[in-house]
Amino acid sequence: MSQPISRVYSIYQEGPKTPSSDAARWATGNCNLQAFYDWHELSRNIADYENPNAYIDAIADGEIVGAGREKYSCLNEPRDDWPATSVAPGDYLLTFFAHVPHDPSYFRVWVTKEGYDPLQPLTWSGPNGLEELEVGDIYRDLPDYHFQVNLPERTGRHLIYVAWQRIDPVGECFFAACDVIFDAAPGSNPTIDDIDVDPGLVEPLDVDFRLDSAWSGTFNGSVVVSNPNANAVVHGWEVSWEGNPNLDTVWNGILEEEGETSTVSWEAWNQDINPGDSVTFGFSGTGTWPPAPEHVMLNNQSANVYIDGVLYSEAEDEHEHHDCVGDFTGDMMVNAADFSVFLVNFGSSNEATDLNADGTTDVQDFSLFLVAFGNHCMH
Repeated sequence: MSQPISRVYSIYQEGPKTPSSDAARWATGNCNLQAFYDWHELSRNIADYENPNAYIDAIADGEIVGAGREKYSCLNEPRDDWPATSVAPGDYLLTFFAHVPHDPSYFRVWVTKEGYDPLQPLTWSGPNGLEELEVGDIYRDLPDYHFQVNLPERTGRHLIYVAWQRIDPVGECFFAACDVIFDAAPGSNPTIDDIDVDPGLVEPLDVDFRLDSAWSGTFNGSVVVSNPNANAVVHGWEVSWEGNPNLDTVWNGILEEEGETSTVSWEAWNQDINPGDSVTFGFSGTGTWPPAPEHVMLNNQSANVYIDGVLYSEAEDEHEHHDCVGDFTGDMMVNAADFSVFLVNFGSSNEATDLNADGTTDVQDFSLFLVAFGNHCMH
């Protein structure tokens, strides 16, 4: 944290070899100096971060500032002279300086309770415990992340504790403990009005399933993952869905399958998605097209889903279209009789055979029909 400055970053700023404050000199004299050069590595892997008590379970009372790591244990020392930032009750803009930006992610913020004694160990609950605050929108001005909280009424020395949680299977979380003193003039806090940046990932990301070619019940396709946000880079992406399309192979992505769920994540060369940009991975698979993916998630968050460029909704009552594409005769099979109907209407504007709804029964519709040929449809 650069605003208010965290204990570990403050020592780094003073210079671990020649610190100026008594607290920093004590810390550098009692812990390995490398800890303070590695200020940006004060982290733990919290895989079950969705559990409200995950941090409490992972980090014991008295070890909270150092995130329960021996390397940073000197930061836990109860002292009343850690360098501190003057604050006032009310809105306060926090700034997390990210040595390496990570998205998707979110922040949680706590402040010590009134009556906090800096000469006693910090605890999660009780008189020397923490009270969680509501975090406002995240504003990214990389490498800085800005977010606002409303500081409650407090007096004297306190501590603001911040967790920056990555949303990924490993659950890496970075922690920062910021010493503050509630002695600033009312209205003097930095606020969101003091910065000129756009919100970060305020728009959901887009996932577009596209058909590239088809033959004999098999198809090649691609998935385009787009970032419509104007000011936020996506660092790492992972798309998951249930049901079809059922994939056999994937390129420009890493495929994992578990039960009915398919998950594709980034390769080393296409990890980032810049604002307004996209990445594409290809696949081969079997089944019907257009597909009917369910519970489509991008980085564990809901996404805008498209099929061949057309916005798709799982709630739409289109199951007959998806399950029985190509069945023009209504016999719940896609066979030679349907092929005859398709040939008769080739080049026409017949809505029944215009499978991609572009206004004409054409070669693209023929590709869709070939994918479905031989299917037995379900009511």
